[in-house]
Amino acid sequence: MSIFHFKEFSIRQDNSILKVGTDAMVLGSLVNSEKAKQILDIGTGTGVLALMMAQKYENAKLTAVEIDVLSADDCEFNFKSSPWKNRLEVIVKNILDFEAENKFDLIICNPPFYSNSLANEDQRKASAKHTAYLPFEELFKKVVSLLFQEGQFWMILPFQDKEIVRKIAVENGLFPKTDVTVNSKLNQPVRTVFCFTTTISQTMEKDAVTIRKSDNSYTEEYKILTADFHGVQL
Repeated sequence: MSIFHFKEFSIRQDNSILKVGTDAMVLGSLVNSEKAKQILDIGTGTGVLALMMAQKYENAKLTAVEIDVLSADDCEFNFKSSPWKNRLEVIVKNILDFEAENKFDLIICNPPFYSNSLANEDQRKASAKHTAYLPFEELFKKVVSLLFQEGQFWMILPFQDKEIVRKIAVENGLFPKTDVTVNSKLNQPVRTVFCFTTTISQTMEKDAVTIRKSDNSYTEEYKILTADFHGVQL
């Protein structure tokens, strides 16, 4: 059994397409919402981001949506094994078909990335990795319909796609409030983390974080950023 241990919870990922990685760690650690009471995790996979939010926001209720049945099985196991099982729910469904009685004040997503590469022959991996299965236009429209007016939408995406994704977001009613460049090593950008809102921000917060040093060890800033979650010394 493949288990990834955090400080306050563990992740089983035997059946999941995508395993726990630094993308989830960075996104979950950067999320900063003052009003996180109802949280939605889109494409939850193993449930790692939802569990990070449950740890971070002790009074919040978490809804996680996952289209892949086997990944959702891992997610449900991880939720039930956590200290916050009564605040966590996983729903097996395409997010575009998902409807909620109440809106959310925080939505998070580590979406499919590879819009320009050939679709993987494995249908499960393809649906998890390729934007053709969840176009950004459709994702953003759905987020707007599910988000409270004062809510936040946080996502991580490849650095090279940030400008086109920002443009699509604005065209669909989401405006960047926070823009964090994620470097694999110094001056080597690989990811962008955006926080979007439904209102135009007068000033956009910009920041950067570097994950590894030249010797491939973790930087102090990455250790500090993720310190609340990592269960072992990095």
